[in-house]
This record gives sequence, structure tokens and C-alpha cells, in this order.
Amino acid sequence: MRADSRIWLSTEDPVDTSGAPDIIRRARVSRHNIVLKDLMPDTTYYAVVGSSDRHGNVVKSSQISFKTPPLPNPGPTIVSVEGPDSLEVDAEGTWTVNASDPQNGALSYAVDWGDEPAMMFRANSEQEVFVQSATFSHAYANAGTYNIMFTVRNEAGLIATSSASVVVSEAPDPLTISDVSV
Repeated sequence: MRADSRIWLSTEDPVDTSGAPDIIRRARVSRHNIVLKDLMPDTTYYAVVGSSDRHGNVVKSSQISFKTPPLPNPGPTIVSVEGPDSLEVDAEGTWTVNASDPQNGALSYAVDWGDEPAMMFRANSEQEVFVQSATFSHAYANAGTYNIMFTVRNEAGLIATSSASVVVSEAPDPLTISDVSV
């Protein structure tokens, strides 16, 4: 027998079916299919489905429940990188990487200076989502422009990267005094 489609939906148990349904499809069909949209992630829903025939007879199912999946872990984010954009040869530069992880897990940091292998650093978190920081220092032996790559990895293995450039110049010749005469 053809009937309309009705759904009473709630995040609270039991579902109140005394009022109008949350969703109603007035088309009278023998096979019912309704896609629920805009549900909250990681939430238990309770539902009662029903139908009404052309004579106004309403029938309702027993209550069912289901849980929506959580949002996927979007991974860490590098919030900022602070450090110099120019240095002299053999002068030490210091960069601070600020990153956060929505899962509040420990972050591993890596940096590729563009002139030697990467190094690792680890920071731990046991607080609400917050920005974790790691500070790195490096000196370049030769003049040139170097591209620095900062990588942050969370405990799930998801990564974020950010890059910076630094121009390294030769140190100016020291001042000298010459040709002094009396």
C-alpha cells in the first residue's frame, strides 16, 4: 500500500512523537528512502519512522538509534614561523615554529636547513588545543639563498609543512686603520 514518509528525530531518548514529524515526504510510495543531512558528527541520534496512508491511518515504528562518525583528524597546523630572513656567514639564526594539533597530541618537529640533513625535536601536550612551539638555531658556512623546510608530524602520522627563505651574505671586512703618519 502506498503511504507518505515521516521521521521523528532527536538526540535525546526517548523520541517525542506527539508532535509533527521532523521530516515528512508527502509523496505516497511503496518503497521509502530518505537521506538525512546536516547531522552533527560523533552524535547518537534516536529515530522513529512512520507513514500515513490516503485514509489518514498513521503507523509508527519502534525507536531505533544510530551514531554519526566523528570528523576525521585534519592533522596538525603550522600557525607561524618566526625567524630572520637574512644572516651573515657563520652568524647563528634562530627560528621558532608554532604549531597546533586538534587531537592535543604530541608533535614532532623536523627542519631541513637546505644545507644539511634534518633534525628532530619532540614536544608534548596535555592541555586543551593550544599552540606548541619549537625553537631551532643554525649557522650557514657559505653565502647564498637557502630554502628552509619546517615539518610538523602528529601522533597519527599526519604532517604539515611550511617554508622560509634566508639570504646569507659574506661578513663585511673588519675595519682597519692604515697609513697613519705623524
